[in-house]
Amino acid sequence: MSAGEHTRAGNAMGRARAGLFAGALACIAKQGVKATSMIEIADEGKIARATLYNHFRSKQELLRALISEEVSRGFASAEKAEDLRGAMSALLTFIATHDALRFIATLEPTVFGRMLAATSDSLWVTFREECDRLFEKYGVSSAMQRDVLTRILVSSVIIPVADVDALVASALAKSSRGGATLF
Repeated sequence: MSAGEHTRAGNAMGRARAGLFAGALACIAKQGVKATSMIEIADEGKIARATLYNHFRSKQELLRALISEEVSRGFASAEKAEDLRGAMSALLTFIATHDALRFIATLEPTVFGRMLAATSDSLWVTFREECDRLFEKYGVSSAMQRDVLTRILVSSVIIPVADVDALVASALAKSSRGGATLF
């Protein structure tokens, strides 16, 4: 097998995976996690059903990969910002405009609750690590500030933030004063 053939196969796998993720996002945005089947995901993503099962053996496995991909995509948008406010704005906008996440947060609270409760899960750990890496990049050294900003991101899934700049400035100012209270 030549290098070109391997590359084409790799590209095909990447396209299939992207199609499955797009199909999953579209289905979840329309009907939620619980009502979405693997067959609907494949059909919506215009991917052969057999190909779906070559990539993911279960809906749970697909959803874990999808969440990981979406976390990476959200943080990639934040990495492009010039400063912390821009990074937070990018992440908060990503969260606020994510149709699948909006559906889960508003219409499937038990699914969303399970996602939040699994704080020792590798996906949650990865999210926290991505937050810490981003905050370090923008000079947020205080553990309290990092925690407050992470909580803002998580809570914005439930209640999207209207004024990002004011919220970030207020959170940083209040958390930099130290002490246990944020208000």
